[in-house]
Order: sequence, then structure tokens, then C-alpha cells
Amino acid sequence: MRPIATVGPDPTPAKAPTREHVADTWARLATATKDPDLTREALRRLYERAGQRIKRRELDGARDDLRRMLELDADSAEASAGLGALALAQSDLDGALAALDRAIALKPTLAEAHRDRSVVLIAGMDPAGAVAACSAALALEPDDHQLYVHRAMAWLAGSDFSRALIDFDTAIRRWPDEPAAYLAKSTVLLARQDTQGALDMCEAGIARQPENGAAYLQRATAHAARADLDGALADCDTAILLLEAPSAGHAQKGLFLAAAGLLDEALAEYQRAIDADPAFVPAYFSRACALSLAEIEGTIVADLERAMAAVPQYRHLAAIAPELGWAREHVPAVRHLLGGTD
Repeated sequence: MRPIATVGPDPTPAKAPTREHVADTWARLATATKDPDLTREALRRLYERAGQRIKRRELDGARDDLRRMLELDADSAEASAGLGALALAQSDLDGALAALDRAIALKPTLAEAHRDRSVVLIAGMDPAGAVAACSAALALEPDDHQLYVHRAMAWLAGSDFSRALIDFDTAIRRWPDEPAAYLAKSTVLLARQDTQGALDMCEAGIARQPENGAAYLQRATAHAARADLDGALADCDTAILLLEAPSAGHAQKGLFLAAAGLLDEALAEYQRAIDADPAFVPAYFSRACALSLAEIEGTIVADLERAMAAVPQYRHLAAIAPELGWAREHVPAVRHLLGGTD
């Protein structure tokens, strides 16, 4: 890449640019010069920052980065992949799938697009398609341990526990210091009622990455399966402190409280989840369930409308979830929403 010319030293001292601002600098230079090398570097940096912002659930900032990428290159496969990840973060499965399909059409070797497509297909209840997407990503990036974990979760979504365990164990054997496979394997063990084994896997994952908030949420699930409510709640509190986006921690804590019959406390946690991130859809569905259990109409209808608009699969769950039994029987608007009559 050619050096960037300067117009002479700035007589006033300036702070070093942060990583956040460096991407903006590259984008401005690429826009001004139309230089291909500068454009490629700007696209790389904007893509990287958009991904970081999505992880932190700074979705507006991520959307701005992706828009700027498209201004630099309307056919950027990475921008399309980023839009897919953004849509996935907003639980827009149809939008995510469309964007990721476009990314793959533009650049079939973009492994992260195949990976994220597998996540969408798992959420869309297409485990076979998710396995195929993960396998495509693994063919491109055979040394990415996370892809084995993703494919194992796809096998698990299809109730193929044996193949899931093979992929988990492969990841653990090849990358023993990486926590993801230990934590994800605990999911299979919980499904097999091996709560002690699941807890052991969570401990192994946390030992390797003690600052991983998601690890504590997984261990909280293992504690709950062992009827250890105090342990589960304590791990949720730790996760809330560690997670950059704490909504998942509040929502999971709400689930444990609701299961224990502590509905007022559960509703408070769901509200905290929504306050932290109004786009965190699972909290709306869970709050509707808790209100129904408490036999309070409250925001049930609005919460279900919000959840189903973002994730159509919630309609099926709302029709069968036992927690919503009271709402289906006593709230005519819920019956109407689910396709019944008033």
C-alpha cells in the first residue's frame, strides 16, 4: 500500500487516534482519493468495527459502519455479511438469511457468512441446513475451533447428540485451552440429564476464561438443573457485571425466578433486560409468560406482538407454551393474535 502524504507537522500536540477513530480516518481517505488500496483497508477496518459494535449491541453504530462500507463498494460481500449479522442481532431471521445469501453469492469463500447462516437456520428450525452451512465454513476454515462448536450445536438442534459430542470432543482435543467447546458440550450433557458432567464442563470453561460472562450464564443453567437456585442467581449476577450487553443475563435470571414462582422479581428482571436493550426480543416473550402465570393481562398482548413480529416462530411457541395457558383462555386479544376468535 502506498504511503499517505502529509502537509507538514502539526504544531499542536494531538492525542493518538483510538481504534474506533482510525476506521473513520481510513474511510474518509478512501472516499476522497478513490484509491483501491485505501478502499480495501477502509472496508476491512469498518467491517471489523461493525462486528465489534454488534457484539456490544451498539447496533446503530454498526449500521452506520455497514452503510459506509456500501458507499465505498456497493458489492462488498463483507458488508452484506455484516448486515446479516446485524439482522440476526435484531432477531430478523428473514432479513439475516437474505443478506447472508447475498454475501455468499458475492464471495462463496467468506467463512463467517456460512457460519452466521448456520445460526439463522438453527433459529429457524432447519438443523440439517445449519449443519450443511457449518460444514461449508469448515471446508474454508478447518482450523477454526468455533466452527466445530457451531456445527455441534446444529447437530444438537436436530437431536443428534452423538454427532454433537464428536464435534465437541474434537474441538476440546485439538484446542484444549479454548473454553467454547467445554461450555457448549455442557448443553448436550444437560439434555442427557448428566447435570454433574454439565457442571464440570462449565467449570472447565470458566477456568480457561474467567472473564467470559456467557460462561457464567451456562453454569447458571447447570446449577438450576441441579435445583440450586442460589447458585444460578449468583452466576447470573456475575454474568450481568461481565457482559458488555447485560440483557441476556437479566432475562435468564428472570427465567430462573419465574420457574421458582418468584414472579414479581422475574418481571423486574425482564424489565431490566428491556431497559438495557429495547431490541432484546426474548425478554418480551418471557415477560408475557410471567404475566400470564401471575394472571395479570398487563402488557401480554403488546409483548407477544413485539416478539412475533421479530421472530415468527414465537407464534407457534405462544400457541403451545403452558405458561401462556391463562392468557390464551382469559385474554381474547391473545386468542385473536394467535388466529382464534374473540
